Amino acid sequence: MGPIKTVVDLGCGFGLTAAAWKQVCPEAQVYGTNLDGTIQMDLARRMAKEYKFQMVSGLDQIESNADVVFASEYFEHIPTPVQHLRAVLKKLKPQNMLIANAFGTQAIGHFPRYRVNGQNLDGKQTSTAFNAELKKFGFVKVKTQLWNNRPNFWKRGRVPITQNGRRALNGDRRIANGG
Repeated sequence: MGPIKTVVDLGCGFGLTAAAWKQVCPEAQVYGTNLDGTIQMDLARRMAKEYKFQMVSGLDQIESNADVVFASEYFEHIPTPVQHLRAVLKKLKPQNMLIANAFGTQAIGHFPRYRVNGQNLDGKQTSTAFNAELKKFGFVKVKTQLWNNRPNFWKRGRVPITQNGRRALNGDRRIANGG
């Protein structure tokens, strides 16, 4: 994966992960997103000043394509997650996505059903449609060995397959083999 120039943290909460991205990629332009008028946005703006990243309230405020889009527990808080994913992919044109979704859980702010292409779907169906949308945009899922198989890393383009059948990033077999 070449040098990371732009990172977008969707729904970054208080800004902790956006700050961590800035520490890991100090030369990158890092954006955190959140809703205006929330305590999370106010706190994230303070964090952004300290760690030198930008807070925005909409995708239209991001002026470049993203090398990495990070979305942890984000899309399941949107009643139309697949349509929103489509907008993210078209606007930001990311090469890599790190996504941790929990469609179908009963957590606060999650929906029991989601609207996908005019249909009401449950969490499992929504997850399937969400993954299909990523594949339609040319992403390949790189399996992880983390809790509950989350988060999932999605990379645009071809990802090499290792001898044991797992996908590896840039031929790095250590990632695919869990070490």
